[in-house]
Formats: sequence, structure tokens, C-alpha cells
Amino acid sequence: MRLSLAAAISHGRVYRRLGLGPESRIHLLRNLLTGLVRHERIEAPWARVDEMRGYAEKLIDYGKLGDTNERAMRMADFWLTEKDLIPKLFKVLAPRFQGHNGSYTRMLQIPNRKEQDRAKMAVIEYKGNCLPPLPLPRRDSNLTLLNQLLLGLRQDLHHDQEASPHSSRTVQTPNT
Repeated sequence: MRLSLAAAISHGRVYRRLGLGPESRIHLLRNLLTGLVRHERIEAPWARVDEMRGYAEKLIDYGKLGDTNERAMRMADFWLTEKDLIPKLFKVLAPRFQGHNGSYTRMLQIPNRKEQDRAKMAVIEYKGNCLPPLPLPRRDSNLTLLNQLLLGLRQDLHHDQEASPHSSRTVQTPNT
């Protein structure tokens, strides 16, 4: 296989293509952001949640500027499709994160969709919401290759000690 320079060229695409085109992508992100502000926790495919997360963080940054700031009001008016949520952004969410400099959202992977397309799913939520906390996923570390090898080594050593209980191992150290 030959390496070519064409593989390294990005062609200007720096974001995911989530829909049928740029307009569809913006509408999708606006609807997701509106749902997140309304419910403070939503579930969606991982790619959509990951793409929307930056916009959700920016929306809070603009909200912290206050409802008297013209740019903040324009951004809230653009991104929130339900206009009754604009006061919630400025009066509830922005004061909650007034002392924070970033990382207003939490994103957790949940099991893939089973019945439709097996899409990788995620939950995104604003931190400090009144909803019950999500359980943090625990990795089953007993199934990793390294831990399986260590388990086998322990079992072998245990069987060796049972086979010869009277022999003792001595470790010789070199004299320095």
C-alpha cells in the first residue's frame, strides 16, 4: 500500500455530518439543546451528544453574561426553539454555574440501542440538576487480559504451594 498526501488533507470538514445537510444539522442541534435546557438530561446517540456538548457549554457561557447582554440574548433566541426557556437559561442555569469556568455538562455512555440500528448511545446532563444521579459505569476489570493472566498465575502458585507444603522458597540476594 502506498502512502499518499491526499490522505492527510481534511477538505475543510471539522464537524460531524449529523443529518442531510448543514441546515438539517443546525436544526438537529437546536432541538437537542432545547431538550437539554428543558429537561436538564437527555438521551441520544453518542455522536449527536458529543457534537452538541460544546454548544451546550457555550450557551451557558453566554447565559452567564446576563439577559441584558444583546449578544447573549441573540444566541439564546437562536439556539432555543422554545422561547419560554430563555428565562430558565438566564435565571436558573446561568446562576448555578456562576462560579465555574467550564465543564457544565456530564456525558455518560449507556448500552447501545437494541431494536433499531445498534447505535452507540449516551446521556448528557447539566451538572447540579435535581434529577437522581446516574450510576457511574464500572468496568468489569476481571475480564481484561492482564487480570486474567494474573489470576492464572495466582492459581498456579496456590496449586504449587498445596503440592509441596514443606518446601520453602528462599530468595537469594547478591551481596554488595
